[in-house]
Order: sequence, then structure tokens, then C-alpha cells
Amino acid sequence: MSGPSTPPMRLAWHRLKHSTFARGAVTIGGGAFLAQAITLGLAPVIARLYTPEEMGLFTTYMAVVVIAVLPATLRFEQTLILPRSNRRAAALLAFLLVLCPVVALVIGLPMVVWREPIAGWLGAPMLAPWLIAAPVSVALLGWYQALRFWAVRRAAFRDIARNTVTRTGGGLGFACALSVSPTVAAAPGGGLILGQILGEGLGNIFLAWRIVRSDRHLVRRLRLSYLLGSARRYLGLALTLSASQSFATLYEKLPVLVIAFLFGPHMAGLYTWAERFAVLPAVLIGNAIGDVYRQRAMEDYHRDGRFDGLMRRTLAATTILAAVPFALGIWLAPTLFELLFGPAWREAGEFASILMVGSLVSFIVTPTDKAALICERGRFIFLWHLARLSGKVAIFAWSYAYAARITTVLWLLVGLRLVLYGVVAAYSYDLARGRATPSASQGFVVAAQGDGPETRSDISMASRNV
Repeated sequence: MSGPSTPPMRLAWHRLKHSTFARGAVTIGGGAFLAQAITLGLAPVIARLYTPEEMGLFTTYMAVVVIAVLPATLRFEQTLILPRSNRRAAALLAFLLVLCPVVALVIGLPMVVWREPIAGWLGAPMLAPWLIAAPVSVALLGWYQALRFWAVRRAAFRDIARNTVTRTGGGLGFACALSVSPTVAAAPGGGLILGQILGEGLGNIFLAWRIVRSDRHLVRRLRLSYLLGSARRYLGLALTLSASQSFATLYEKLPVLVIAFLFGPHMAGLYTWAERFAVLPAVLIGNAIGDVYRQRAMEDYHRDGRFDGLMRRTLAATTILAAVPFALGIWLAPTLFELLFGPAWREAGEFASILMVGSLVSFIVTPTDKAALICERGRFIFLWHLARLSGKVAIFAWSYAYAARITTVLWLLVGLRLVLYGVVAAYSYDLARGRATPSASQGFVVAAQGDGPETRSDISMASRNV
């Protein structure tokens, strides 16, 4: 029990220790940190087992898969946190688990039939044999997204953390083991692709077991008509999010595809290695905080109609966390890359120094950029992602027309990121203050109140029990 004489540091520690938000963020962040530790630990091995060109082939394959998974889920997974009724949310989950493999097969069949022309168009002819595996990767990735959002809804933050470690460690472990196989080694990049597929499957099994263990009663005896009715209820928002996320995914994956096209798989591999250590760690940790932030912000929004206090505290925390590590990374990246991965990867370190400038801002803002989704501002989400994609396309068009150097391209991409994240931070804070109340046609509360007579979701109770 704290009193007037309690030292400030002890009082702060007491509040942090008993904060469900902090515990959830630390839990997911701990899983992300351990996954990154595994990645860093095995990175020197991977860098010596696979060449930059093979890394470029793998990332080109993954860019194609991630883009293809958009229609496979229609972004219904992001609506899993919205229904007040756990039963209705479970119906959405079941709908997604059926939808993903069906759409993956429809989308993947042309990739299999016309794999050689597609690989040639991507600037990576050696990728053609592995496009046969694309439908499997699409289905597995779609399932993972659905299962992960279900775990967020159920405040199963420990499961999310464990799954992050399982997927990362499993995928890299399989990639290392497969590199010594003569059959796999004969096809460039094959060990990385097969390792990713096996790691993704392992992660899905882990999250699915959680449902079997804890949530079977919610998915048992769900009628097909109820699944379709639940999907129809959120179809409009899901389609809006799908269009918006299509722009977002193209925004994120376009550099790999364009760099491979303009500069070849070797340069795409260097860029990917730089991005992995300059951007992705920040995204993972930021998403870990963001998953908990989203759930807590939803509670505050239901109860008080605003969550600006939570946003200010989260922004302060991410700023403090980011300052020193990013400053050191920007300064030391080229030297560290050469030391850890070999001389062939020094240029990737130079790319990383540039990318980390934009990653710093992403790390600070990304956890708190969920206000548009929480307040169901689908139009803003759509327009913002459209602006991001349009800006990036313009940069690549200019670069192609004027034969720009790759470092110039990277600095232009960083500048675009800084501007757009400033915009989303300002708009998110305006929504968090509750200044714009949702209308009946788009408001979360109005939509959620129509869930029917089913038992209401106890999201707040779940968060308190973490």
C-alpha cells in the first residue's frame, strides 16, 4: 500500500507492476525480444549459409505471398476485436479459417501454371520452381493472422509471445538445417522458403492448440448460416480495411519487388538484410506494445469515449525506449554488419543506417496509430494508405526515369515515411481526445449494440485476468 511518504520510484514501480497494460506489453514485447535475439544469434550463420542473391529470391517470394494473402483474409481478422459477443467473434474466426485455403487455391493456381513468366517478370527467373509452394504459404499466413487476432481479443498475450518465438526460431532452425541438403541446395533460396513454410505451420499449430484447450465451447456447433451472417455484418468494414491494407502491404513490399526489378536479386537481398535489422525489430516491438494498447484503448473508448491519456503515456514510453538504441544503430550499422555477417554484407549496413532514421519515427508512432480502427474511421485509413502507396510509386517512377542510385531511393523513402507518420500521429491524437463522435452509421458502439441476444464479450474482464 502506497502512502504520502512512498518514494516516487517505488510508487512508479508499484503502479507498473500492477498494470495489466504494462504486463501485457512486457509479455508480448518479451516474446518479440527473444525472437529477435534468436534472429540475431542465427543471423551470422544464415549470412554465411545463404548469399545476398538467395536472400533476394526469398524476399521476393515472400513479397508475392504477403500481397496474395490480402484477398485470402479480406482483412476480416482485424474485425475479430470488434464484436461484444465472443460467440459472434468466434463465428468470424471460423469463417476466416474456411475462407483462407479456398481463396489461396484460387489465387495460387495461376502462380503455379504461369510460374516461369511470373518469375521472369519479377526479375528473378530462378524463383519459378518455388512459386508452386505459394498457395500453401498464403493459406498458412492467412490462418496465422486470424489466430493471432483471436489471441489478442482473448488477451492471451503469453500465447502470442510464445508463438512469436516458435515461428521465428522454428523457421530459422529449419532454414539452417535445410541448407545442407543437396536437393534443397541445388535450388537457390529453397532452404529459406521451406524453412519459412515449416515455421509458419508450427506457429499455427501452437495457436490452434490454444483454442482447442481454452475456447472450444465458443466454436462448437457454429452453424454455417451464423458464420455467414457474422461475416455479412462486418463485410463493409472488412472490405474497407482490405482495400486500405492492400495499399499498406504494397507500400511495404513494393521496395523489394522494385529493387529486384531495377537492381537485381543481389541488391534486393542486401536491402532486405538491412531492413530486417533496421526496421523489423522496431515493428515487432512496436506491434507488441500496440496489441496491448489497442485492447486497452478499446476499453477506455467504451467507458469514457476517449483514450488520449493512454496515448500520451505510450508515446512518451516509446520515445524514451527508442532514443539511445537508434542513435547507436545509425552510427555503427556498417561496421557491425561487416563484423557480424562478413564483407559481402557491409553495403547492407550502409542501407540500414539510412532506413533506421525512418524506423525511429515508426517505432515511436506505430503502437498508437490504432485510433482510426478503434473509432472505425475507415475512410481515413483508406486515404492514408493510398497516399503512402502513391508516394512510393512516384518515388520509384522517378528513380526509374532518372536511373537514381539506390541510396537516393532509400533517402526518398525515409522522407516519405517521416511525413506520413506525422500525419497519422496528429489525426490519431485528435480521435483519442474524443472530439469526433462516431455517427450511427459508422460508430463502434452503435454497431456493437446490434449483436443480438448472445452473451456479451467480457474483453475488460479478460484484460484484468492477464
